Amino acid sequence: MKRLSLVFLLVVLTVLTACGNAERSAYEEVEADMGMAQSVPAAPAVEEAPAEMGMAREKAFVAGEEGVGERADLLIFDRKIIKTGVMTLEVEDVFDALDQITLLTTHYGGYMVSSRTWYEGEDAYAQLTFAVPVDQFEQAVAQTRRLGKVLNEQTTSEDVTDQYVDLEARIQNLEATAARIRAFLDEAQTVEEALRVNAELSRVEAELERLKGQRNVLEKRTAFSTLQVTLQPVVATPVVEENGWSPAKTLREAWRTLLHLGQGVLDAAIWLIVVGGPIALVVGTLALVAWRGMRALWRLGRARRPASSSIHPPVAE
Repeated sequence: MKRLSLVFLLVVLTVLTACGNAERSAYEEVEADMGMAQSVPAAPAVEEAPAEMGMAREKAFVAGEEGVGERADLLIFDRKIIKTGVMTLEVEDVFDALDQITLLTTHYGGYMVSSRTWYEGEDAYAQLTFAVPVDQFEQAVAQTRRLGKVLNEQTTSEDVTDQYVDLEARIQNLEATAARIRAFLDEAQTVEEALRVNAELSRVEAELERLKGQRNVLEKRTAFSTLQVTLQPVVATPVVEENGWSPAKTLREAWRTLLHLGQGVLDAAIWLIVVGGPIALVVGTLALVAWRGMRALWRLGRARRPASSSIHPPVAE
């Protein structure tokens, strides 16, 4: 019972030491022998690795697997580079350039990350971000330049090889530790021991999944490179007016004024005909009817006057 508890305690200390200090020159490896009652001896320390390979070799040594050191050395030469770019283009047609970039992304086996368009006055603008395989990044950038006038361009590269190697070594270390803890779990003789070993196993597996997630993110970011492109329309060059008197300018202004005046007269005539014509027709018709009615009444009144009014009385003698 005491022997199993001691072995379990040494494993926990090994895990905490490996995860908390990656730059130590040597680690102790636990060797469990369930058939012996003697105390567990510590593994001998190894010599400090060279600066370039130190981290990977130490992680591999803690993992306790043959060949891990060689695999870690190979990781040093597999550089992990994150490439990103930013570009601003001046184009004749923003929406046409947007469609061409979408086709270009599909052609190089990439995908669209984000896209948005907006208006400033009557001018359309667009900004999009697309990702292409890292080996196609330079070709995609060159093709994008041809879509318009390049106003701004910037590309950056970030080497994350050290992060990737560190994650890979820690993952291998935790996988080996988890395998040992599972073996201890099989050797547990009481429920209390099984619960403690299982709790430590759950913690190690959770940390292992977290590190694998970080490794997957790095792999995706290094497998595809992103380019953010801002599209803006061609800005018209403002016309600079010349100072001083110019007969040609005066003539042009007089001609424009005459045209505006003629247009105003024609507009007034059109309004008068279209709007005033029907109104005048109705008013004239009503006035004609009223005038004829009044004239008819006047004639009727004259016809009804007494005839005597028109005979003069006899003159007295």
